[in-house]
Amino acid sequence: MSPIINISEQASLAFYSLALIIKNKMITTKEIAQISGGSVNHLSKILQRLVKQGFIKSIRGPSGGFINNCIPEKVSLYDIYANIEGEIVETPCPLNRSKCPFNGNCIYHGIVGKMSGDLKKYMKEKKFSEFAVL
Repeated sequence: MSPIINISEQASLAFYSLALIIKNKMITTKEIAQISGGSVNHLSKILQRLVKQGFIKSIRGPSGGFINNCIPEKVSLYDIYANIEGEIVETPCPLNRSKCPFNGNCIYHGIVGKMSGDLKKYMKEKKFSEFAVL
């Protein structure tokens, strides 16, 4: 079976990583990989994007890792999603047609756009402070 809504592995790992970093104060890529089930190489790329975007900081050296550099109460799931995947576009037509081939009697009746809007709204409302509880 295929899920109706699919959040990419990259975005999901970015969510989990930031929540773990906020919760643990400092954590290594290897530790995040063990907890999340992601590969170290894939996580390294995601974490470097989060560093570049200023959400986290990288501490080098044998006792290094990643630390939080954001205000968890102000950063939403959508902030991370948009930085990893780009903005969610709420298009009424999944085929991006300007004119409905069914003369306005769409098979989907706008549900695809509504689901995208609902997901976007949910992600904007959910702040990382909710998920990184100590």
